[in-house]
Amino acid sequence: MERLNQVTLIGNIGMVSKKDTHTYFSLALDDSFKKKDAEEWTNRVIWVNCSTFFKSTIDKIDKIGLGVGDAVLVTGRLAQMKAKDGQLSLSVTVDKVIVLKKSTKVASETKEEEEPEPGSTVEPDPDELPF
Repeated sequence: MERLNQVTLIGNIGMVSKKDTHTYFSLALDDSFKKKDAEEWTNRVIWVNCSTFFKSTIDKIDKIGLGVGDAVLVTGRLAQMKAKDGQLSLSVTVDKVIVLKKSTKVASETKEEEEPEPGSTVEPDPDELPF
């Protein structure tokens, strides 16, 4: 049966936190809306917490060197997390990351031969999939 819990997001990396068994990062999504009685659009940023637990994906993220401001396409599934205060929130468990554009700040600090090409893909090893 095909998985129905699937999301695809395009945004910019906010922060990256690496641990032994997982990598977390925040993703900034641009959003805009127009109020019923307004003539102008209102812009806002929606922050989404993302994480991956696949060792192969973590290794590939490290190799790509995701940094603040990088534009990425992320696919994964929604997960519900419970905070210490008992509040529930949604996050994305990441299966794949595609670098669309490296941040100019990060790109200028890395050597050309180490910089990933736009479109570099990070996917989990099929042997690590939990299903």
